[in-house]
Amino acid sequence: MPWTWGVFEVAINILEACLDMYILASLFSARLDRPQKVPLILAILLFSGTLCVYTFGNFDWTFDFVPLAIITFSYLCLFRNGSWFIKLFWIFTINVVFVVIVFTTNNALTIVFEMDINDIYHQTDIRFISVTTAHVLYLLFTWILVRLFRHRREKLVLKRSYMLLFTILPLFGILLLVFLQRAQLESHSEPMENIVIMASVVILVFEMCTVILFDKLSKQAEETLTLRAEAYYNKLQTAHQEDVKALYEEVRLWRHDYKNHMGIMQSFLEKGLVKEALHYISQGIENLSDFDYIIVSGNAVVDAILSTKLTKARKNGIETECSIILPEELPFAERQLTILLGNLLDNSIEACARMKEGKKFINVSIAPANTLLSIEIKNSTAGEVIRENGVYKTLKTDKLLHGLGLRSVDAIVQSAGGYCERNHTNRIFSTSILLPLKTIDTIIDDSKNPFQDEEGFIAEK
Repeated sequence: MPWTWGVFEVAINILEACLDMYILASLFSARLDRPQKVPLILAILLFSGTLCVYTFGNFDWTFDFVPLAIITFSYLCLFRNGSWFIKLFWIFTINVVFVVIVFTTNNALTIVFEMDINDIYHQTDIRFISVTTAHVLYLLFTWILVRLFRHRREKLVLKRSYMLLFTILPLFGILLLVFLQRAQLESHSEPMENIVIMASVVILVFEMCTVILFDKLSKQAEETLTLRAEAYYNKLQTAHQEDVKALYEEVRLWRHDYKNHMGIMQSFLEKGLVKEALHYISQGIENLSDFDYIIVSGNAVVDAILSTKLTKARKNGIETECSIILPEELPFAERQLTILLGNLLDNSIEACARMKEGKKFINVSIAPANTLLSIEIKNSTAGEVIRENGVYKTLKTDKLLHGLGLRSVDAIVQSAGGYCERNHTNRIFSTSILLPLKTIDTIIDDSKNPFQDEEGFIAEK
């Protein structure tokens, strides 16, 4: 092979690798906890290196997509967000489109120049035209795909059975194209070339319809889930408001009866009934224990949430401790603050309620730390936790809906530019959150659904 053709083949392989990795990296957002530039460069080098091995090693190209798919899938799983089902779907779809473009270009040129299909792979001007044309068309497809689907459908909102079907369909297209290629190379007939072109176009149209259907169904599922999320948030806020109303109604009633209590104790003491007076006082102290956690931090929303939730915990036999120092301005609107603290404390209470033995406790600590606001909540557990890929999952049966609590907390923290870490050791579950303190002009807008990411679509942590 002349060195000029060798350089050309290497350049084309690098271009193909860059286009493939660019598409896939654009379709899925980056994992912020991991490096991006170096892994992407290494993935491109490994991808193009594999192509060069097939090019210069005279290997059978029939199943070259297998090692290439493994490389791209490994990169996406390690360094990009999103469901692995959807990653496989896009990997196979992009492979189908590229193969269709190459097959259609090659067969069209063999018809135009009246040559055998095997001659298209020889180092001639026709091969140069074929390869250049195919990659220009692929570049155009790359631009359109990225414009339409950038970070748009990376979350798994469809049922797994549907997603499995969407993953199998492009794989079936790849296998059908491979079969057509082998049949064509053995037949050497012009009608076969026409059949391959028509079949390639049909497969491409079918694949595009599959992508559109996938996008439509995903959009409908996201809208349904968003409505359920809104209903969940409204129900959560209503429950918090009812808890606050009930607690302060008890306080109001006790204060209303304060004079009556004093009169009864005075009557006991005037009659010399000291024991009865002491017994009456002890009963009053027990009733007052319900109001031990009337938090006064200076923020009415925080006070109401912590007071009601910690009082509820104490009524359920859970020991509580609370240390709170708040700055004048918080990085949340009231609705987000209600969702954040309400979810965290509800989860802690539920975790303690599942304990059959051992000490039940919840510790809450909120305080500024330099330019950050630190929120830490610890609670005892029964030792039952579900952790998948470093992410803690809900123990409730309705994973999709009840998982909203954990996901909404993560979404709120992320939208505030903060950091959230969860740990479970020695049957103690802890949630640590750091939030940058902001001015009133940059407080998070209350109107935005915290379950959405920066693109406006549902976020899943």
